[in-house]
Amino acid sequence: MMPLGRSSAQQNQLRFAELRRTVGDRKALWIAPLWAMTKRYLVIIRNLTDVSDLPVAYSAYTCHGLESSSPAELVSFDRRLSEAEIDGRIAAGQICEIWRLDSRIVHFRWLSTVRVSLPFLGLDFEPLAGDLLLFEVFTLADKRVRGIHTNVARHSLRRASDGGFQRMVALCAWWNAPALRVAEKNGFKIAGAVTRWQLGPVATFSTSRSVQVQGKTLSVLESRDD
Repeated sequence: MMPLGRSSAQQNQLRFAELRRTVGDRKALWIAPLWAMTKRYLVIIRNLTDVSDLPVAYSAYTCHGLESSSPAELVSFDRRLSEAEIDGRIAAGQICEIWRLDSRIVHFRWLSTVRVSLPFLGLDFEPLAGDLLLFEVFTLADKRVRGIHTNVARHSLRRASDGGFQRMVALCAWWNAPALRVAEKNGFKIAGAVTRWQLGPVATFSTSRSVQVQGKTLSVLESRDD
């Protein structure tokens, strides 16, 4: 999501810094110019009607919402966000899960059952009834590559299943191998992909498999039985 109050140049700097942290300097240098013109996201789904196949997750994590943390606290961890945007997300009905380990915030994620704007694609995502869209995750830099994302994801999937949701849907950039590994470990399957080509002021889209774009709306029609 595009944080409020920051210029496009600042946004690009933050995105490039995140890309470098994810793939390393060498890969980032060739991915960045391609990504500026062609953005391809895999759309992944996880059936929540049966989560008994999930491995047991480390139990020391606790989850709460923003009632126990301030927007300023989240912004101090993730500079891509602004307090104004966090307030806007909550007002729109989006959900923030904040995960702590030994009382310290180590991970947070944004989910939604309502229509969500995806400014990095120039589209809105429309969850189907029973769907829970996971549209942003953040793990503290000094806590990465320690299994925290994997464990929190398992807890979050069980919470969603217990809450009566039937499917979790997420988007992942094709180059984000760490996130894709976490998704695979937790039973997500690829439903298809959406690609945005940007040629000057004109953007065009293509989709595959069960992913579709109608107008400015992105949706996934994958059967929950798959």
